[in-house]
Amino acid sequence: VARMRATLFDRPPVIEIAREQVCAAGLQDRFDYIAGDCLADEIGCGYDLVFISNLIHSFSNEENAGIVKKAYDALVPGGTILIKDFIMENDRSGPAYGLVFALHMLVHTRAGNTYTYDEIRSWTEAAGFGPGTALSLTPQTRLWIARKPE
Repeated sequence: VARMRATLFDRPPVIEIAREQVCAAGLQDRFDYIAGDCLADEIGCGYDLVFISNLIHSFSNEENAGIVKKAYDALVPGGTILIKDFIMENDRSGPAYGLVFALHMLVHTRAGNTYTYDEIRSWTEAAGFGPGTALSLTPQTRLWIARKPE
């Protein structure tokens, strides 16, 4: 565990907040930072894990497919992508919070939405990942986990 390192990729104002929190926790020697725009900028490479948290709801289906492909390219063989968001059932029957949140994204973003497991699966498969696994964290928040082949 002592060798574990993290690289945070986010917009510059978020990086500054994260630096403060990392320093307060005494972990500054284990963190790197890359400031940028996930749609336009490179995210680095050589990662064992790419964690995409509460991001996909801000972007279109096509943009998210590009973000997932960028994550695939950044991972080492056998690496894992973990997508955490308000993931919907494939028939869009719920969870209820995600249905309401999708309406907020329609009103407040250019192209945001909530996405189903099948939609996320299509992004990971198109990028080259192996079969994914779904996991519920809370009634609203879910994970999609997939591995890059060795």
